[in-house]
Amino acid sequence: MTLSEFLVFALGIGAREHGVRNIPTIIYMVGHFTRADIPAFRDFKDMKNSMMSIRNTFATGGTSLKIDVSFPDDSAPVTLAVGIRDTMLLTPATNKSLLELGNLLNVPKKVLKTDEHDHAWLIQNMDYCRTNHWEMFREYAITDATIAMLYGERVINLYDEVQGTKKFPITLSSIGVDLLTRKLNACNPPLFNQLFGLENHKSKQYNKNLGYYVRSSKPVQLIEVDRYIKEATECYHGGRNEQFWFGPCFEDTWTDFDLQNAYPTAMSLIGIPLWTLMYTTNDIDEFTPTSLGYADVEFEFPESVRYPVLPVRTDNGLIFPRSGRSRCCAPEIFAAKRLGAKLTIHFGLVIPTNRGIKPFADFTKDLIGYRETAGSKTLNGLFWKEIINSTYGKTAQGLFIKRVYDLKQADTEILGPSKITNPYLAAFITSAVRAVLGELMNGLPSEKMIFSCTTDGFLTNATEADFALLRNGPIYKVFARAREELTGNDSVLEIKHAVRKPLGWRTRGQATILAGSIAPIGDKENFVLAKGGIYLPKYLETIEQQNEQIVKLFLNRTPDCMVHVVGSVGMREIMTYDADFVQKSITKRLSMEFDWKRM
Repeated sequence: MTLSEFLVFALGIGAREHGVRNIPTIIYMVGHFTRADIPAFRDFKDMKNSMMSIRNTFATGGTSLKIDVSFPDDSAPVTLAVGIRDTMLLTPATNKSLLELGNLLNVPKKVLKTDEHDHAWLIQNMDYCRTNHWEMFREYAITDATIAMLYGERVINLYDEVQGTKKFPITLSSIGVDLLTRKLNACNPPLFNQLFGLENHKSKQYNKNLGYYVRSSKPVQLIEVDRYIKEATECYHGGRNEQFWFGPCFEDTWTDFDLQNAYPTAMSLIGIPLWTLMYTTNDIDEFTPTSLGYADVEFEFPESVRYPVLPVRTDNGLIFPRSGRSRCCAPEIFAAKRLGAKLTIHFGLVIPTNRGIKPFADFTKDLIGYRETAGSKTLNGLFWKEIINSTYGKTAQGLFIKRVYDLKQADTEILGPSKITNPYLAAFITSAVRAVLGELMNGLPSEKMIFSCTTDGFLTNATEADFALLRNGPIYKVFARAREELTGNDSVLEIKHAVRKPLGWRTRGQATILAGSIAPIGDKENFVLAKGGIYLPKYLETIEQQNEQIVKLFLNRTPDCMVHVVGSVGMREIMTYDADFVQKSITKRLSMEFDWKRM
């Protein structure tokens, strides 16, 4: 079936069976993971010039699919403008599955069989289900489509409530950028260019079709911003991710503490940069927890420092050695100085700021207000939480080479910057999060330890009482004040999980040997599980089942142990071979050995 035939079929049912008289000419097709749906159309390859590949799925951007619909009575054809949206790109990170989305919408997915193994088998064999259980298959399929459609409507309405216009955004982060842009440009004077170091460049160009010159204006970087852009980019690093213990750990109370809304809180510290007043300096005292400072610094930490805090980029990722040379920002330099590190700045840059205006803080407070109005555990509340957390990523988009598949060129291309990409701001935000994390880690009593560290939190046998003693740390105080300004509560840390005996093998590779004894919230509170890239069979749905399998793999592994990975046809294969989305199985060696990152 072609896309045109499908639309005529659907619209025809609307007219015949549901009394629709005004056939729409602007249509959105909504799916949950469109990479599985769109390639099934016979004319799929004809659509590629109007579609984009975003996070390995399909959507349309500024250009809609144009579909001409003809009629048997020889009347003029009607052109339909068709947009494609994938709800996978618009759902909260903790609720990506259609099952969870349906529960939040009060439209539960159809259960094919009450026995979970029978249900899983039918999911894997939908052709059998369709042939032998047609009514059940039909209801299952229509329910899935309904969940995606209802969520699409929810997104349109939420956007309309805050922006006053009907729009179906492509991703959650794009919603955040739209809201931030509108808020900054509504200020008097507008703050967008001031915050991101831009100025409007006016030009005129002769338009042959019009026969005269057309004036235009586009934002470009200030000369001062451009001058040190390479140095600022080198100071941008991701989160701190380390596994400090290999194998089964000793039994204790191991608690997973997270910084609450770490990146939005760090963003809220930023005032309006005075770009034209930036200056170079080698004075360590100029680098404070809140200053926009960037440096090339040589360092050496005392032997007493268990967790050095200055990042060094290597071919094998980010490491935090005892000595070396780091391109980093002011918050971490301040933390290193307090830990007694010997520091020599070879190049330093500071940008003064007007901290009387904190545009990111005002923006974040607005979104927190939307979330509180909706209810933090509701679908709308989770929606706004995800937008709060995802907007930061757009400030770092395109800073380093990342290749994405371009449908028109049938090849990979470099992902470009976003409207708010700025290495100075992105570098400071991530530095502030790593700095407060480092201050807390190094403030623990000597008899306590960190088991693992993941971006904005860590698993430790320290107690809440131990952390109470760390609230006088200067970087912690900065975060606490920011949290109070944003939420009215100065709480910085929250507990995500608690277990009795963890198992670790690599960065983002942890499991639970003995579950925690605290009362669980859902089924996640007393288990820690990060699979470290190991894929498990889909019938292992609960965290207990998955954790049990991971622990077995670790304890029973041998040097020649292999695992079967069920993957799926990738974007390039779909485009090159006009392939449908199907699963494929590969065998790979089990990798659960110590990665020597700490050596």
